[in-house]
Amino acid sequence: MASIMDQLVSDDEMAKGVSVGTFRWKRGKKMVEMPPVPKNRRLGPLLRGWQQYLTSRCSSDAEARKLVKSCQEDPSVIDGLSYPLTLLFALQQMSITPKSLQTLIEQYNNSDVAAGRKILHSTIDIVLCGAAAKAEERLLIDSGYWAELGNHFKDSQLNLYIVGPEALPLGKMSSVTTVGLQSEIRQKLGQTSKKRVSSASEGAMPIRIAKNMTCKIFVGTSDEFFDSHPSLSKYYSLDLESRTFRMTVAMGFNPGFGAGIPQLMRSWTKSLIQLATLGIPAIFSQANDYSDLNGELRLLKGVVGVRFVLTPTKNPFAMATVAQGRVNGKNGWSCGNSYIYAFQNFRKDHQQCGLPLKLEGALIGKVLSKISKELRLADARGGVHGQPSRLKIAMESHECGIIDIPDLSSFEPKQKTKMTVENDKQAEIAHDLGGNDASNKVKNSNVKTARSNQKNDVKMGQKAKKVIKGGFLNKKGGNVARAKNSTSISSAAKGSAVVKMQRISITEVDDDEDSEDSDENGEETMEPVANDSRGFTKTSYDHFGGAEGMADFDELD
Repeated sequence: MASIMDQLVSDDEMAKGVSVGTFRWKRGKKMVEMPPVPKNRRLGPLLRGWQQYLTSRCSSDAEARKLVKSCQEDPSVIDGLSYPLTLLFALQQMSITPKSLQTLIEQYNNSDVAAGRKILHSTIDIVLCGAAAKAEERLLIDSGYWAELGNHFKDSQLNLYIVGPEALPLGKMSSVTTVGLQSEIRQKLGQTSKKRVSSASEGAMPIRIAKNMTCKIFVGTSDEFFDSHPSLSKYYSLDLESRTFRMTVAMGFNPGFGAGIPQLMRSWTKSLIQLATLGIPAIFSQANDYSDLNGELRLLKGVVGVRFVLTPTKNPFAMATVAQGRVNGKNGWSCGNSYIYAFQNFRKDHQQCGLPLKLEGALIGKVLSKISKELRLADARGGVHGQPSRLKIAMESHECGIIDIPDLSSFEPKQKTKMTVENDKQAEIAHDLGGNDASNKVKNSNVKTARSNQKNDVKMGQKAKKVIKGGFLNKKGGNVARAKNSTSISSAAKGSAVVKMQRISITEVDDDEDSEDSDENGEETMEPVANDSRGFTKTSYDHFGGAEGMADFDELD
């Protein structure tokens, strides 16, 4: 273990400008290969925790034991897999699953509306906001971990977009990847021709994804991305010409806009407001609760005014490495993807509340300064990994709800204009050539149309006529697994990095439509938990598993 941990970037190195709550393995660390997907594997399984997932990826007990042992000995496996599994788990908690998509399409195809124009294909566009070359993008090249998305949604086409100012064109990824380092070493040893090495370093690096996946890189912010890709600036669409149902979701891994830096918070605010305006489900993960989660919730509640469709939840697929101890003289910890939440649209009464705040106004500066000051105090108090901090952030009923269900029965097909298609093509070509400067010049003439069309979408709770088991959320939450406990496996580590693996036990939610926790409009009511000093509401507190939610269990066999 010591030799493996030597390949982990130290806290001192991370302090030079890279967050400790991210993928922090050195360039020379070779990623462990995943076994082939079992041939008899059915639809993507219900995700419950690391042990259940790892065994489902193996064809035999012997292969499962070997994979689990690899994960225990080399925490980089869990750190890398945490990215796709966190996204899949969040989608599951919102009831976007292979089964729910299949059921949705079957219901449409069996209806009178679909006569002669049945849906034959489904596409999911996944936009990774705030992605970095050394984390999300590196895993594309040095591992096959992102292929788990395609393996899970094996009957759909998945288009992955890695978006962020810290991303790099694929032609420049040689400098931050193990594959690039290996090419350099071969050249020095004279084992590779200079022409071959030059081609590898100057051309696009090969990416490793599933057969039903594509991937593109966009160097820039998420609002710049959506402005130049209007066809993706909508939650869902139905193309009757190609008979394809298409859905867009956004995901941000440990974005850091809750860290209390006013400039970073203001920059992210613009992107967050756009995501809420477009109505695209947006998922975010955090490296700790006392600082990152705390700050992000304050920003989203006090500045943007979003509607949460997944309340803050402890993630059973968090990373294994934990930066723990005294950081900059303060007690604290960071473990990538420890918590998740998701929002879609603005809260019901956002206009009455004066939200979102105007980006150019004087008020937003004062609010961000106040939030920053509160977060500095929280950061000074710090926290201990495995012990929930005493957050006191109440969730109101007006800012919580359930994800909108696509209403295909009343969908009116809208043809893409020639200009919209050309804008998308120009933006993609510009970024394939490695330039953000050129692509930023591609202006979108149809963004307003895409946004106005979103307002006409029918809400999920208004049109759903029956509960789909395992499908989109019903009034009580659907057939969604909820984490009740977490387990940690401790291993010896170097410095302040403590290595842990986590899993959870599952209690399935009752699918009965009648719920004591639902109001007359079919939405969850957010009642505070009695004697809960942390201030969590009932829904979010249940996600943590109640008072016993942090209990440690036996080690993974």
